Amino acid sequence: MADSPILPGSILALASAIRNDGSLATFCFGTDVKPLGGGESLVYAVTFPDNVTWAVRVPVNASKSLTPSSLGAFVESHAALLAKLDKVGFRWSPKLIHYDTGHDNLINHPYLVLGWIHGTELEWTDAVPSKPQDRAKILRQIVDIRLDLAERTGVSALTFLTSMVDGKIERAATATAPDSPYQTASPPPADVVAFSKAYLEASPALLADRHLVRTYLSSIVSDPKQGARRSLAQAMKIVVSDPDVSWRYLIIEACFSRGLHAWLANRLWLIPGTRGDLANLDEFPSDKIMYEVEEFLRDKSVSDEIRDACLQAVQGL
Repeated sequence: MADSPILPGSILALASAIRNDGSLATFCFGTDVKPLGGGESLVYAVTFPDNVTWAVRVPVNASKSLTPSSLGAFVESHAALLAKLDKVGFRWSPKLIHYDTGHDNLINHPYLVLGWIHGTELEWTDAVPSKPQDRAKILRQIVDIRLDLAERTGVSALTFLTSMVDGKIERAATATAPDSPYQTASPPPADVVAFSKAYLEASPALLADRHLVRTYLSSIVSDPKQGARRSLAQAMKIVVSDPDVSWRYLIIEACFSRGLHAWLANRLWLIPGTRGDLANLDEFPSDKIMYEVEEFLRDKSVSDEIRDACLQAVQGL
């Protein structure tokens, strides 16, 4: 089913209909001409005469790889997550105003309408923010947000990670994601070793930022008034103290952004581990696992650059 183009007027009509008190919506921040990019979505900002501002998120990018039913489930899951965060009092997430998982609406597309969070985009490089006290303030706030999220939702890091991987593998296994891992991938680096040295080595600024985070976490761990948050802070401190944490994250991100979950979907010895627990590889013959890995590396559809990147990843972990 091809999605019809989204007309700016239909966004305003939708927002006004949801408000349903006679107030007419208008665009703000120029999003009628240039919607904000939000990963899988385009975001339109609309405001009303009483200065109430909403974000209308339309997952047009997600619709390119998902079936209509899967796209509806995608929107439903996002809405359920936002509703849960609101219920537990997590104040950092936007408020869910309304959503629709189908195409029978004023914009002919699934959507989410959220409360607008005012602010400016954070620029974060080795040089910006330039003042150590500003970097420390922002990093402390990020730590507090992560700890607050873990406290209020009660979801462990392991559960979060395995559910995320599970979702990717399930979409590939049920043909709701592109079969080819390489259709939308960025061109891999010609020199993997040079790329690794340029992008995976910790910069002086990153080392300083990590030190600020560890120092703040240590202050939480040593404060009896923090209660249960102390154990969460200790766990987070262990993670950010690992010198390989950035390398491991980038390897995982690189693999999944290239769509290797499509290959993982057919690995019987991996799928059980994504459904709540880590895989018990003892149940599968080691020679079978090795055969499948070698088969993947021999696959002619896999470029030499990606094969080299995978081998570099295995050697580096």
